[in-house]
Amino acid sequence: MSKKNDDFFVAKKPWSFYKDKLLGCYLVPYFQKIVCSGRPLFYVDCFAGKGKFDDGNPGSPLIAMECLNKAKSLSKRSYITTTNVFIESEYYDDLKENLADGNYSRCAVIAGKFEDNIEKILKESENHNLFVYFDPYGIKALNMKTFLAMGNRKNSNRCSAELLINFNSFGLYRNCCKVLDYTEKETELTGLEEYDPTNVGTKEGINAIFGTDRWEGIIEARKANEFTSFEAEKRLTDLFCNQLRGKYGEFKYVLSMPIRATNDTQPKYRMIHATNHEEGCIIMAENMFNRSQESQDERNHGQTCLFERGVEDDPVNMEQIEKQLLEMIPYESTHFNNILIDFYQKYGVVISKKTLTNFLAKYKKSNLTEELRYPPRTSTGRESTFYSEKQHEQTLLIRRIENGSDN
Repeated sequence: MSKKNDDFFVAKKPWSFYKDKLLGCYLVPYFQKIVCSGRPLFYVDCFAGKGKFDDGNPGSPLIAMECLNKAKSLSKRSYITTTNVFIESEYYDDLKENLADGNYSRCAVIAGKFEDNIEKILKESENHNLFVYFDPYGIKALNMKTFLAMGNRKNSNRCSAELLINFNSFGLYRNCCKVLDYTEKETELTGLEEYDPTNVGTKEGINAIFGTDRWEGIIEARKANEFTSFEAEKRLTDLFCNQLRGKYGEFKYVLSMPIRATNDTQPKYRMIHATNHEEGCIIMAENMFNRSQESQDERNHGQTCLFERGVEDDPVNMEQIEKQLLEMIPYESTHFNNILIDFYQKYGVVISKKTLTNFLAKYKKSNLTEELRYPPRTSTGRESTFYSEKQHEQTLLIRRIENGSDN
């Protein structure tokens, strides 16, 4: 079912709270890191909306600015250059008024479309850290070439770029089916509510979204009934994420999670995060896991599940995960962060960081791995046992032992 966005800002939808909490819980540590670096920041909200819902709940612009203020208050630095850009074509006046009501610095509100302004913003943000929040109503504005240009900042003085995208995966799936003259028969999709479902009516248009034509093979396989529509949606999402990584490593680390409404089995949409920073990937992975657990608790009315579930809401085979993680640890010493990231990139956010570290501790106890920490001891003289890494502060190296206790 499609809807116009006329009533979108009347009241905040229940599932939007999880999306916005994902944004807010990530931005505080992200802004703290940027503030500590002393390098300037460009924060861009490409489809900013009103900034606040009519029921009083904050939208993404106000959430971001509150997070920035909080990060600044926690920092010892007295000054950091931040340029906060909010693009909005329809609700420009409302947005400007809502931002003016808060104690927010350097907010540039642009009246217009993302497509007409992003090239200028990318040029102005050179030699700045860049964070882009991309939350369109539909799919038409998605463009892989533009996203990869954000990540390809070779001349930006080692500054970073990150994306957080609201990816309307089922809307895109429907559009792909329509372009290839396939009518989806699964009744589960009929209740899907879409705002501004502007169709991309050609193969070329869909190719621009993905940056490839390989989506056609997924739809053709669905036509042949090789898998369900839900699997097709997941495969399209995986294709999009793989394309974001780019031919030249524009974004090394890409994660996704579904956002569901209460009692829904299908996602309303997916949130996709892309970064080149290890720490950002790890923080976002734990953020996604925590948000998914909150959503599951709400949908289960607080009842505890018998099996741990990852962000895809599927039961997790712990024995299999334990084996997969061990197989990923090389025989040469590697950083703890690299092990976590490699696992997330290969298997997704299927379990919590705490569970992963419990497995690592179990390997060490069983003499399957060896661990080397710096500093080796705490300030009180005890042996260090941390499972984390902080730049210039603490390091954890892990390697697999060839002749473990199981051989």
